[in-house]
Amino acid sequence: MNRATNPPTKLWVLPQFDNLEVFRAKAIHYHYARHFHASYAIGVIEAGVGGNYYQGATYLAPAQSIVLMNPE
Repeated sequence: MNRATNPPTKLWVLPQFDNLEVFRAKAIHYHYARHFHASYAIGVIEAGVGGNYYQGATYLAPAQSIVLMNPE
């Protein structure tokens, strides 16, 4: 269930690092629709809990975690 409609999110693509995606979001109680990343992506969970659904399982990342996502 989405509790926020427009979370403040910034996305950068760094061509010098093979189009690495870098993003910052303050997504409190927000569920993104299932999607994929066309290039590698790195996320840092500064506070709260982040989560990913991948190959049939949910993975949770607590605060101060670094999340690495492969392109699909």
